[in-house]
Amino acid sequence: MQRQYLNCTCDHCQSVVDTIQELHLQSENSNNKTKFKSVFNAAEIAFQHLFSKKNYKPEHLFTTPEYKALIEETTKVFSAAISHRVSDSMRAYLERDAFVFSGLKTHAQLAEARAYLKDSKGNITPYHLFEQKVTQLNKAYNKNYLEAEYEFAVHSAQSVERWESFSDDENRYYLQYRTAGDNKVREEHQSLNEITLPKSNPFWSQYYPPNGWRCRCVAVQVLARKNTPSDSAEAIKKGKVATTQIGKNGKNKLEMFRFNPGKQKKLFPPKNSYTPKHCNGEKLNLTGLIGYSDIILSLESERCKAKKLIEEKAKAIQKEKRKVKDKELNQWRKEHIPADTGLLITGKQFKYKEVVINRKGVKNVYSHFTETHLKDLVKDIEQIAKKGQFKKEVPIDPNSHNYTAKVKAGFESYRYYLSQHKGYNIRINTAVVDGVEKIYSLNIVQK
Repeated sequence: MQRQYLNCTCDHCQSVVDTIQELHLQSENSNNKTKFKSVFNAAEIAFQHLFSKKNYKPEHLFTTPEYKALIEETTKVFSAAISHRVSDSMRAYLERDAFVFSGLKTHAQLAEARAYLKDSKGNITPYHLFEQKVTQLNKAYNKNYLEAEYEFAVHSAQSVERWESFSDDENRYYLQYRTAGDNKVREEHQSLNEITLPKSNPFWSQYYPPNGWRCRCVAVQVLARKNTPSDSAEAIKKGKVATTQIGKNGKNKLEMFRFNPGKQKKLFPPKNSYTPKHCNGEKLNLTGLIGYSDIILSLESERCKAKKLIEEKAKAIQKEKRKVKDKELNQWRKEHIPADTGLLITGKQFKYKEVVINRKGVKNVYSHFTETHLKDLVKDIEQIAKKGQFKKEVPIDPNSHNYTAKVKAGFESYRYYLSQHKGYNIRINTAVVDGVEKIYSLNIVQK
């Protein structure tokens, strides 16, 4: 509906656009409040459980339902910020980052709330006093911080989406920095406006937007022939200024924003305030921490342990998703691939005008992929194969360690095809065995 008014600038049409945008904004804000309330409530329950147990350790994060629920509700909020236009592959990375960030944030809250269990004399704090303190803690983490973090996640995901869409052809295109162009733009960010540089320039590795909490800046692709590239050194200098704010502790509070979410496949800054900076695995690396109190060292060591546990859990979740998907696809191959003949796919590009994929080949294809969404490509194997363009044929290597066994099994040669499907460049790998060409695996070819 909104599009019909976009090309008209009369007061009536603009008022319609403004009304529609306001309705969208109100709807989004309402949905966000509901999502944020779920996190707030989960934190409230987690703090109640913490008080009942009178203790918290990182090991409790995934063994305590109340703590797991807080991580899950927080993850849902940040995952919802990821645009549906982000590629499936990138989405997997961003969702994992959202989970790790949520886990570390949950640990930070629980560790801080634990400090309220006792007063300055070591006596158990009465529940009503503990509740007062954690309520304020909850408001800080799961209202004020959460709103800023969610907004950052939205803009970060949008920046990732743009990064994926930008062409690598630097003879034709540059990237240009743009602010929101209103009176809310920070002076330091305004100095970056219209900086124009090739995509590979180091500037974009550190100062690709967003460059701070609630930053609305973007990068757009522009024609190289119509734009003059900026001075790289001067642009980087301005970027440093824009991301520098020295706090009371003498450290730069904005340095963590010097990252590129698209290149690093991260939703949040890798050096965010929840992430420990001095870890060697789950243990604390004391380098640079000489002179710190035992309490601070203990808390930092605990953050390292929490980080290790959360990352291991993220890997375990992905592994479980792969197992579930493999089970689903195992059933799919039984239903769609004939046990005796396999699936026959015809095409002039194939050596004998046809290629076969049997049930074993299907399993090889989906087992080869570690990313869950890529496994589903096997369901489109017929479409992928038909679009394949022959590239080369290679005889069996007589110097390979299993050459004799392959010849005995009837292997004659390997053939390779390139196909494009659902935005992926796919290499189709086949083997010619006893006069029959068979598909045995697929590979994603990077552009």
